Amino acid sequence: MNANPSAATRADDSFPLAVLTALGATATPLARPFIEHFFRRVADDDRAVHDTVAWGGMMRGLLDFVRLRKTGVPNLRVFNPVPD
Repeated sequence: MNANPSAATRADDSFPLAVLTALGATATPLARPFIEHFFRRVADDDRAVHDTVAWGGMMRGLLDFVRLRKTGVPNLRVFNPVPD
């Protein structure tokens, strides 16, 4: 991922909205600001790796994960891309 804001941080950026639309009825009130903020620093090359439906699923998983966090208690999630 690119640590610097990409050119896609323009006010007319439609990618976050397309991801939000892919979430459909499962979108929460926090989904839009979360997704818009998340994609401010995601480069166009990285966005192209997945379609909006896949990004929507990832955003739903991230939102569910951060919603569980309690103050002062760390959460850890491990992803193994190779099944055992």
